[in-house]
Amino acid sequence: LMAKPEDPYDWVITNLLERMDRLILTGEEGLGKSVLLRQLALMSAAGLHPFTKAKIPPIRAHIIDLENTERHVRRQLRPMSIQAKAKGNDHSGRLFIDCDPRGIDITRDKDFSLVNKVLDATQPDLLIIGPLYRMVPRALQTDDHVAPVIAALNSIRARGITIAMEAHA
Repeated sequence: LMAKPEDPYDWVITNLLERMDRLILTGEEGLGKSVLLRQLALMSAAGLHPFTKAKIPPIRAHIIDLENTERHVRRQLRPMSIQAKAKGNDHSGRLFIDCDPRGIDITRDKDFSLVNKVLDATQPDLLIIGPLYRMVPRALQTDDHVAPVIAALNSIRARGITIAMEAHA
């Protein structure tokens, strides 16, 4: 493995997330995990680094929010959108948002098929999905509970998609 030459980075967000990376933010409720993940999606879709605001190649980002309503997500994203547009960068046509506060069961074929159908339509580089507790309707306490969730997420990553999600501590 180490004898092979180094492959170049395939950045989705320059110097932050590479294609097929996975990021899970954990913490108590109300610490800003959702806000940070939305910032990653919107700013990078607008071609701005989410932390430095330096210009980067714009990406296609898709947010699947399984906890909040469209109204809630829109209120949080609007100031970021205004800021990105003020810098001359627009995310139109590159940021996709679906909200279903009822949650899903990503381990069920029906729900997983719907997620894949949405991803087929938008072809995102970055998927923000979650929170984790809304992706399955039961506690994930054993390896047997977690394995099907990991399999579903790895199937999404295998499409070349970077995944970022939140999990409540």
